[in-house]
Amino acid sequence: MDSRVKDEEYLLHAMGFETANVHLGGAGARRAITRHLADYPKGELRKATLAMTESVDRDCKNWRRR
Repeated sequence: MDSRVKDEEYLLHAMGFETANVHLGGAGARRAITRHLADYPKGELRKATLAMTESVDRDCKNWRRR
């Protein structure tokens, strides 16, 4: 794996943690999020995350072209 891909994966992982920090800031948020995630079939969150990442990447490439 090239180091750029590894760096991007590390960055996305760190960004995910920061997003979680924001969401967990409210009272009762941890319990609500945990219940919500428990309803996800195994692998669905990762699948959704990869789809979102591809969409953001596509948007970025389109923006750069313009």
